[in-house]
Amino acid sequence: MHKLGVYMNEVALAALQEADLLLWLVSADQLPSDEDRLVASRLKQLQPLPPVILALNKNRPADSQTALAASNAVPGIAAPG
Repeated sequence: MHKLGVYMNEVALAALQEADLLLWLVSADQLPSDEDRLVASRLKQLQPLPPVILALNKNRPADSQTALAASNAVPGIAAPG
């Protein structure tokens, strides 16, 4: 990763520490990516974890298994029933 990318990641992580609420937009028509897993691991490290709204974006119809996998990307953050 280049210097600008490293800097932008550092700024984003610092902003997570100060957030009152997080909105995380993920693709509902794809399984969680390595980047999604990285975000999930960073969120699990936040103490305290602010409320997280997981928004599922879909460009084409998603099957229910893929959408469920996307909604379960962060263990410990429950999707609304």
